[in-house]
Amino acid sequence: MYSDRAQYGVELWSQVLPLEPLQQLHQAAQACFVRVEETIAAVGAAAAAQHLPASYRFNPYSTNVHVDALDEFLTEQTPALNLLLNLLQSTPDLSKHCQAWGGYSQGLRSQLRLRKQYAPGHGHALHRPNQWHQDGGLRVQFPPTADAEPYCTTPLTPLLTGWLPLTPCGYHAPGLEFVRVPQTQLLHYSKLDNATIHHLFDAVDFWQPVLTPGDLLWFDRGTLHRTAVNAEMSCDRLSLEWRLFKPDQIPPAFQDEVWFSWL
Repeated sequence: MYSDRAQYGVELWSQVLPLEPLQQLHQAAQACFVRVEETIAAVGAAAAAQHLPASYRFNPYSTNVHVDALDEFLTEQTPALNLLLNLLQSTPDLSKHCQAWGGYSQGLRSQLRLRKQYAPGHGHALHRPNQWHQDGGLRVQFPPTADAEPYCTTPLTPLLTGWLPLTPCGYHAPGLEFVRVPQTQLLHYSKLDNATIHHLFDAVDFWQPVLTPGDLLWFDRGTLHRTAVNAEMSCDRLSLEWRLFKPDQIPPAFQDEVWFSWL
């Protein structure tokens, strides 16, 4: 069920999540994006955030909203965050694994995101698939050039990312692609183009998992990843993601954030 995150920088837990709450989240996500897309059709993607509720925190470039946007579309009164937490806490051995990882017990509330990734030709004008990046670059001040070529001496933000699909992805719908080589340094943003990444790593290091609802991914702060999309894909993807921190390793840039405890 588990792969080795220490060895590869990413770990897949296959079919560990119960499907009923996932279906509730999926239905709410579909309804939410109907509203988002109707708004985009009416006023354009660039202006959509001004015409959607502030709780959505809509990002037109990655086409994502905060998980709180789901609350009005859930048939039960349970907030989406609580539904997600209950879902994760039902996962076998979750507490044991998280304690073994060092206690990533604090979730960054602003980074609870619901994303719609479109198949080619389906999206609005501003939508862009995520290119190669490391989540540990969150709120990092990069130097103007790589000062430890091709890396930066600036430390990675110490976080762990959780990610789950609400629809099948990786075959008919866009998924994720990883470089399964753990990274302890931050690659400079000028080194994140596809040609450079493929020059730095061997072909065997690249991994595009095919995922279905019930699967759960965890990946490290330094793990290189991007949206995996190709011209043959014809379905769109819905997914949820979040960022976790250890309570004694929260950087100053995050001290004023709102947090949730999930263990």
